[in-house]
Amino acid sequence: MDRNSLFVACFVCALVFAGCGGGVPEDAVRVSLDAMPWETVKRENAWRRAAVFGGGEAVRIDLVVPGGAEALRLGVLPRGIGEAPVHAAVFLEDRPLLRFDAAEPLAWTDKRIAFEAAGVARRASIVLQSDREFWVGPCEVVPAPATGTPPNVLVVMIDTLRQDHLSCYGYARATSPVIDALAEDGIRFDTLVPQSSWTRPSVATLLTGCYPGTHGAIDRDTPMRDGMPSLVEHLRDGGYETHAIMMNPSVLPTWNIGTDFDRLVDLVAPVAEETDDGIAVQAAIDTIANTSGRPWFLYLHLMGPHDPYLPPAPYDTMFSGDGDYPPETQALVNQYDGEIAYTDAQLGRLFAALKGRGLYDDTLIVVLSDHGEQFGEHGDIGHGHSLYQEELRVPFVVKLPGQAHAGTSKAALVEMAGIAPTLLATLGLPAEPRFQGVSFAGLLAGDAATTQLGYAALHLGRKSMDMARNTTAKLIRDHASDRMAYFNLVQDPHEHEAVSQASTITMDLKRHAVRMTALGASGLNILVTAGDENPESVEVVLRGVSPGDVRVDYFADCTSVSGDASESVVALDFRACHADLIGAKTWFASVEQDSAQIMVNIPADTAVGVALRRDGVTLAELLWAGEGQRPLAPEEALVGKDVPASPADFDPALLPRRFGGYVWYTAGPERIRDDALDPTMLQQLESLGYLR
Repeated sequence: MDRNSLFVACFVCALVFAGCGGGVPEDAVRVSLDAMPWETVKRENAWRRAAVFGGGEAVRIDLVVPGGAEALRLGVLPRGIGEAPVHAAVFLEDRPLLRFDAAEPLAWTDKRIAFEAAGVARRASIVLQSDREFWVGPCEVVPAPATGTPPNVLVVMIDTLRQDHLSCYGYARATSPVIDALAEDGIRFDTLVPQSSWTRPSVATLLTGCYPGTHGAIDRDTPMRDGMPSLVEHLRDGGYETHAIMMNPSVLPTWNIGTDFDRLVDLVAPVAEETDDGIAVQAAIDTIANTSGRPWFLYLHLMGPHDPYLPPAPYDTMFSGDGDYPPETQALVNQYDGEIAYTDAQLGRLFAALKGRGLYDDTLIVVLSDHGEQFGEHGDIGHGHSLYQEELRVPFVVKLPGQAHAGTSKAALVEMAGIAPTLLATLGLPAEPRFQGVSFAGLLAGDAATTQLGYAALHLGRKSMDMARNTTAKLIRDHASDRMAYFNLVQDPHEHEAVSQASTITMDLKRHAVRMTALGASGLNILVTAGDENPESVEVVLRGVSPGDVRVDYFADCTSVSGDASESVVALDFRACHADLIGAKTWFASVEQDSAQIMVNIPADTAVGVALRRDGVTLAELLWAGEGQRPLAPEEALVGKDVPASPADFDPALLPRRFGGYVWYTAGPERIRDDALDPTMLQQLESLGYLR
């Protein structure tokens, strides 16, 4: 075909696509905005909430443009490599505003189409057509600025930041002038308890308002469970556009975390490169500059203080000399402090950008950390080693809109699980009843503190422990060594000497830890470990159980549940995970073993038949005859517990490294005896929702 013929053909196609007369085509498949098939899509370094459409027929999306609306935001991306572009046309009423083609398969084509001023509502339509599948997102009308708009929300998570290394918490070194100034404009909390001493469980708790045993993101190879309550979704339902900028590979949508954001930017550095919080802060500044006009929620996860400690000049020489640590450790601390100072300076750029846009005063800003860092205080360097205070004592600063209650501090104990319900309550949005954390919105508003307990858990590699505390006492249960230690935090804040004699308070803490461990794990549990073997396929057959009562904690593309009302078959493919999920199951294979856990939501007295098959051969069968009754005829490959048990008793990293199955029943928190609890403890547990 010569050039003239090609031009004529393209012109004719354009006329056909535009409706032969330039109007909106009536024969396109019509899709309403509230029925868009949304999913999470990744291209390049960004995940985006988008709707997928098949190729072939034209798709028409109709929208209402309120009077005074400024523009339409539209993103289009062809799916897969090919030559066929996505033809797009935007109409206001029947008048075409813009036509464009999206042909680049690796980058979104984003458009902002301005509307002229009008005092009445109008109709707009978007028509899209391609021979291949394509995604659309965002697809929204930008409203006109309005008085009384809810405040923007900025949450800055500074990974691995110890509270006692910030100037505003009494540190002698001037590491944090920007955060110090934010604390002067806001409220400083002295006792925020994160729900773990490493990143994934802490961040999952922040975004779901649930404890680790419920959201399931507890170990290196465990993603967050589906169906968790979502702070992000509630904010979006409340009119917010939601963005995230991540620099930690442990909290990406790969692990089912962050899939609910409208847009999530992955700035995780390659292994050979150092992270730079300046890059992430610039991405945050650019994101804020391009928000649509609706209120926004931005989660910014920075990595400066995380090891390796390599601050750029001049921060690498900002702190030197001797200190409280041995020389080699002190050298690490000096660099760690330099990293804090650099990250703090980058936050200064972000806050300056907010002020330059007139947004700082009306933005709710939260600065916190997911966990601390140990510098040999209890024999280790780093984090994820223990639940001592140096790994759990984190900063927490909240600046309210208008700098309400500026310069105040709170000594009351609050939990990371309480942040999600607190934000919703502070913003005046509907509560999420499935949030497990306790809101402390009253504290933000200046009310008196209420008594609360704190809980944290660590299941990482061969570490298996949990912790319960109040403002003065603390219990650590180490399941790997089967030891418990109590500490008086008033007399021994650095936890050097365990209390030798238990008291009423310490027993109450133990009871709280037991209750919290049972959250999300009640019912019949079946754990299958792979050991060093690589079976072709594994099946667990559950007789007397409907598939709807079965939940599997394993990678979605490596498991399936089928059956009917009388029998469920859970199929597991360990080999597929090793082959397909690079890094997910092989990071620490030398100390961990591949495993999958099945939870069956049944009453304690239900009889269930359990069979374990490997490569089509039945290895073992047993009848679980109900709580407190010994299983019948357990074989070597399938071990049953004859008493109610805790999930902590079956940590895969602590079990024999072999292929096998373990069956036990976990009683729900409400079934743990509370007749020995004192009235104050009963009130605390009732406020947490653990008593019925």
